[in-house]
Amino acid sequence: MLAKEELQVIWKALCSKLLNKPVIYFFGLATYGNIGDIAISIASEAFILQNSKRVLITINDSVSVRLAKVLRHFVTENDCVVFQGGGNMGNIYQIIESERENVFREFNHTNALQIQLPSSVNFNAIDEKDEDLNLIYDKVHVFTREAASYAEANKLSLGMRYLVPDIVFSLANTMPGLFSNVFKEKDSKIKRILVIRRQDEERVISEGFDQLVSSLRVNSDFDVTFTDTVIEVPNLSVRTDEFRKKLLSAKLSEIEKADIVITDRLHGMILALLSKIPVVAFDNSTHKIRSTCRQWLKDYPDLYFLESNQSVNVDDLRKWYSSSNQSRPNLYSDFEQLTNLLKDRN
Repeated sequence: MLAKEELQVIWKALCSKLLNKPVIYFFGLATYGNIGDIAISIASEAFILQNSKRVLITINDSVSVRLAKVLRHFVTENDCVVFQGGGNMGNIYQIIESERENVFREFNHTNALQIQLPSSVNFNAIDEKDEDLNLIYDKVHVFTREAASYAEANKLSLGMRYLVPDIVFSLANTMPGLFSNVFKEKDSKIKRILVIRRQDEERVISEGFDQLVSSLRVNSDFDVTFTDTVIEVPNLSVRTDEFRKKLLSAKLSEIEKADIVITDRLHGMILALLSKIPVVAFDNSTHKIRSTCRQWLKDYPDLYFLESNQSVNVDDLRKWYSSSNQSRPNLYSDFEQLTNLLKDRN
């Protein structure tokens, strides 16, 4: 039996079809407590609404495959099918990749525009000539978010390939009210340090990270606190835009209290920079941070990037902090290919 949430989606799709209104079906919205993925859902929805006049219908990840089997009968060539982006395209996170592939497989027979939103691509031990994978993504416009992912998508011939930033960067333009715009008076002294460190399979042993944090914790000049962008909520409980924004706003409030953020989380880095908080960023096992820094944030003054085996001493950290300018990265123009694609069929 279909749940109320699924019936509401089908009803909205049916009404749009009867009124001859083109639709964007946005599949795969995060229902779990990963603030990075929650931010991606929010940013993607805001980006679509700003750049397309179609009716937007959002579908949570846990019901995406079931609803795709129904909605495939509603879709026309004027509609668009998109799937949430992030760091889970590939076989590291097999459950989400399976959802994505099964959704796109349902629409292979249609002429609807199909878009994979900006993602990191990590297909380990996959044959470059994997015919099933090529068939699934054959009609899909695959947006990657770093050069390494773009290269892998090209190697695997995944649909039509593009390179753009992580969609969360667009929040600075589509939802600027999420972030505090109060300029924080500062001098060369750092007091409040927030450490955002991952605890999952992408974490690497980082002597540099450990060394830096240890040196800061024993120094009475600093107030060091710890958090993560993965939070504890009941599984599959994050099902509404309102709840997603509440969780994201709470994490942003925590970040905005800091003078600097130290992190190996991609979205810990991005959300801090959008909040005008300087960041010391360490790479992780999938190199998403390194690739993002090199591709989109090269020479950015409020970012101090370190490989996992590197570190920085306290004096150099203070010197860097004193030269930071609390600026917010503006990469919106780099989304032009995605913007144009969404607008093409308005």
